[in-house]
Amino acid sequence: IKIAEELIKVKSIKLVDDNTLILTIDDHLIAYLSPKKDELVQLRTLQTILADDTISKEVKTIDVRFSQPVLR
Repeated sequence: IKIAEELIKVKSIKLVDDNTLILTIDDHLIAYLSPKKDELVQLRTLQTILADDTISKEVKTIDVRFSQPVLR
């Protein structure tokens, strides 16, 4: 979890259950991660998405718990 704070500016981190970790990145963006999977891989995926303005412009939720990220 400390890694998340270093790589991405995070407002809050919440452990919902054994399979879900929620990062609130700003007032309009939430990311879902899995504490059971490699956090570094998930954070790199999240960083890649956030770095691409064409992808992240309209997105409110990024779910990187799966092999293919889900953007909503």
